[in-house]
This record gives sequence, C-alpha cells and structure tokens, in this order.
Amino acid sequence: MNSPHQPFTAYGHTFLKTVLMGLILIGMIWLFPSRTHEAPPVDPGKLFEGPYVNIHAPASAGWKLSQADNRGMGFIRRDATTGVTWAAEVLISRPDPAMDLLEAARTIAGGRSQGERYKTLETKFEVVSERSYPCVRFRGTIQDTRAQTPQGTVSLPMYVRSLIFRHPVEKKLVFEVTFSQRGGEAGPDLESQAESFFKGIDLPPGK
Repeated sequence: MNSPHQPFTAYGHTFLKTVLMGLILIGMIWLFPSRTHEAPPVDPGKLFEGPYVNIHAPASAGWKLSQADNRGMGFIRRDATTGVTWAAEVLISRPDPAMDLLEAARTIAGGRSQGERYKTLETKFEVVSERSYPCVRFRGTIQDTRAQTPQGTVSLPMYVRSLIFRHPVEKKLVFEVTFSQRGGEAGPDLESQAESFFKGIDLPPGK
C-alpha cells in the first residue's frame, strides 16, 4: 500500500469499470492523461459517484486529485509556506475472508508503515457503531524518516485518521477512508477536516 503522502499517478475524475482482484469501483470517465506530473485541481466538495461508494472531495479549497485508479481515489494539498502536506484517500482492499473487520483493519493500517523508512509511534483501533454497518476507527502516528520536501530529505511525523468498513453488500470489499497530515502538529483542525471527509464518503442511495 502507498504511504499517505506518496505521489500518485492521476488518471481521471469519475469511476471507470475495471477490476481490483476481481471486483472494484466502476463507472469512471477518464478526462486526464494516463500519466501526468501535475495533479489536477478539484473543486471543494465535488461528488464522484460510484456503484459501491460515493466520494466527496474535501470541502476546503486547494486540493488536487492525486489518485484515481484500480486502488481507489486520493486527494492531496500542500502548504508551500510551512511544508505541511495533507492527504485524503479512499482505498479498496480485498482481505482474507477469514479475517474479521478489526483484524482486516490492523492488516490494512499496518501496510502504511512497512519498510525501514517508516516507524510506527502510536496506533489505536476502535470498533464503532456510528453507521448502519460495522466500522473501525484507526488513529496513528508514523515517523517518515525520509520525507521528500523542497528543503530536502527530512524526518517528519504523519498523523493518520482512518475509518475502515466492509461493504454491507459486496462483503469481500473493505474500504479504508483516510485523512492524514505530514509535518506540523496534530490539532483540532486535523480532527475536524478528517471528520468532514469521513462524512463525505457513503454508500449510494439504496445500497
């Protein structure tokens, strides 16, 4: 799995019918080149409709579409003054069916800190009942020891907030909705932006 702030290839802005291990998001109309060095900007709160989940872009200004492929969709925003980077993602996985949701969430979240570059400093998982289907909340702090910035390679903390759920109909699919910040300090703004993004991700009507 990609790190929360690893650049992605940007492909488009609606869902395209493809396959992720046999089943993934469909319905994209690709409007951007297959490869680009500059992620296209996205309007605040823009809706991307899909058959399994509907995704709203983050509600604030300055976000760009950083990923739209067979792994999911991602948005990124950078503060050129402070160097702080924010990422908002909806990623899809198909874990071992024998895993319960909490175990699957631990496996998925663990993929964010694989390798020598990342050091996990803090993790917390909680099964919650805030939606009509089971979800797991994840909070983590990960040290990116080789973060690439305009000032060069530095070590920066990444604050990760995730809502992970199994699709109530397509039960083989698990969605990881994540809002993260690299650099700076975690504060109320991080929490409020994460909650806003989570609320913008839900099932299509009738699902």
